[in-house]
Amino acid sequence: GASDETIPLLAEACTQFHARAMTSLFPGRNVVTAIPTLKMDPKISERAKRVGQHMSWQLMVRDRGYRADKDRLLLGLPLHGSFFTKTYFHPVLGRNMVENVRPEDLVIPYGVGPRDIDQVERKTQIIWQTVNEAKVFVASKFYTQEPEEYRQGETTQTQQAADKAQGVTPPANLGLACVLEQHGVWDLDGDGLAEPYIVTICRQSKKLLRIAPRYEEEAEPVLGETRVTDNKKPIEYYTHYCYMPNPEGFYGLGMGHLIGPLNKAVNKLVRQTIDAATLSTVGNCSGFISDM
Repeated sequence: GASDETIPLLAEACTQFHARAMTSLFPGRNVVTAIPTLKMDPKISERAKRVGQHMSWQLMVRDRGYRADKDRLLLGLPLHGSFFTKTYFHPVLGRNMVENVRPEDLVIPYGVGPRDIDQVERKTQIIWQTVNEAKVFVASKFYTQEPEEYRQGETTQTQQAADKAQGVTPPANLGLACVLEQHGVWDLDGDGLAEPYIVTICRQSKKLLRIAPRYEEEAEPVLGETRVTDNKKPIEYYTHYCYMPNPEGFYGLGMGHLIGPLNKAVNKLVRQTIDAATLSTVGNCSGFISDM
């Protein structure tokens, strides 16, 4: 029968940031503005305007989940301090993709001191796929073989806490495959220099599913062959959204770090005050006059 009232300081802070950020990022339908970097010329300025309009159409019209994903990102960012997006061209779906990636799904060597995301040579994303979706990837020759269903049932502490708070009990048989997509550098051609590649493996069987270059290539107009451009400079797929820079590490600081303990203390004081008043009024019968 004890008090369980709470004051949502943490939720209110995250909601206030989310509301202001969404208004700033999405003032209208045109969310991308291209800036010409060459000489000032009316034709180049008009081209930059058309590029911005086309990219805005890609994000706001063709990609129906872009705004909704940013909505989720801007609500989780102030809580955790860091959030990621993955931007790439999906060869199976045939369009550009901008996907949210939770901090616990992107494994990054923490290292010593703060670093930018493009300075980290090895990044591994944990991807959960349905078995049927994996079969589509194999049929499209995106994977060389089917990944096996992940049977260990491993969940992170964050996911366990979320399931407990929502009253969710995960099924014993998930029917999902766990794929590890690692962005790193390997010397596959034996020239003594490591080049950027993307290696995808099945977590259950530990078998290789795909190897893809992570640098730009251009097709020769006459011969039909491809040649490497920009000296095999790695393409960065991930964007790090940081709420407050952490002077001692890679991941940012969020409201959970800043006012989380304060919110717990406020809730405890409120509950103690209500319980003390309840005991004083009811438990000790102080509202009645006794002749004893």
